[in-house]
Amino acid sequence: MKQNLKLLFFGADWCPHCRDFKKTFKKLKEFFKADDIEFWHVDLMNPKMKLCIKKAKLVNILCLIDILFAVVYSLYYPIFLISIICSLTGYFGSKKFNYQLTLFYIMYLIFNIIFRVVNFIYVITSINNNDLLFTIISFVVLFLVEFIITYIVISYYKLLKNLLNIEVKYLQTNYDVQKQFICRIVIL
Repeated sequence: MKQNLKLLFFGADWCPHCRDFKKTFKKLKEFFKADDIEFWHVDLMNPKMKLCIKKAKLVNILCLIDILFAVVYSLYYPIFLISIICSLTGYFGSKKFNYQLTLFYIMYLIFNIIFRVVNFIYVITSINNNDLLFTIISFVVLFLVEFIITYIVISYYKLLKNLLNIEVKYLQTNYDVQKQFICRIVIL
């Protein structure tokens, strides 16, 4: 009984070296098509992990924008340094796929929404009617933006929590394209 030679290629779509080798792997497969060699490509990222990486990148961008605004505000009001620290927890929570830091950032965002509502009620009761329309419109716009950001971060957190521990560990240790190449070739 003759056994076929198996060539397994382990890689991920986000790794530039894996993407480059994937083209070579396809050419090898075509070249050895007549021989008894089986070619297998094993994607190290399942769809949930890929989506988690995409959402983490989006949360990173949102946190950086939050940090930028907090820096500007803290020039006038030093209390906004707290916002910088909270936004940094969100940034590193999504960059390092860390549950606790991301959850802390979610609590900060929810507190921010509650504070915005309380502040709106206070401002509405203390201003004259000429500025009322502008105040309401600005509040609604800011509230919607903050709500959407909170929704995105919560959806990222839920996605991260639904991954298996081993998948999260893999993301935490291997998702750094500059430091590691994850391409592997195994011949069986």
